[in-house]
Amino acid sequence: MDFEEKVELLGEKFQKLTQEKETLKRQIAFSKEWISKLKMRLNKAKESDDYVWHSAARSHADILSGLEAELASEKRSVASLESEYSSVSDEVKLLEERLKAEQAKEFDFGWRKKETEDLPEGRVSRGGLSVHSSDMKALRIIAEEGGSTNFAVVSRKMGVEYSYARLLSMSLGRADYIDITPEGKCKITPKGEKELEKKGFISWL
Repeated sequence: MDFEEKVELLGEKFQKLTQEKETLKRQIAFSKEWISKLKMRLNKAKESDDYVWHSAARSHADILSGLEAELASEKRSVASLESEYSSVSDEVKLLEERLKAEQAKEFDFGWRKKETEDLPEGRVSRGGLSVHSSDMKALRIIAEEGGSTNFAVVSRKMGVEYSYARLLSMSLGRADYIDITPEGKCKITPKGEKELEKKGFISWL
């Protein structure tokens, strides 16, 4: 299993657990609301022998007993749901940390440097970026997004593969036109802003 597949599987599991957590949260809220209603009905039954549920078939004592049993059962159910919710929440937290750790590996500086060494020489020259280069297009997109975005946005707006957008961004990062955070955010640097200004793209900032 390669890195991207591993991160994708972790992401899917994280999403599934997050949805399960939200479902449990709604179930707990519903059960607690039902407990409140049961308490009101029980209190009314205790206050009067003429309780609306009273019938010849069921004595007042039977009604009270039934409501108390239902209330106790609902409380046990809530306790069980809350225990499960706590367990799932812990799993979500651990998985989130694991996912972040795996994603951070992709942006280790040494790894970025090794990968960008495969780029054609001269792409980022001492004179700056070529106006019509792919690197400049990627830098302009980052600027258009408020100076901070991710590889996926660069890929979509340039109409290129994600891996190529990532490679372009890493090239820009290696030349200090942008900073790449451990979370994969591409943030334009003062040097990047000056490059855009020099090439006449200051309006994008």
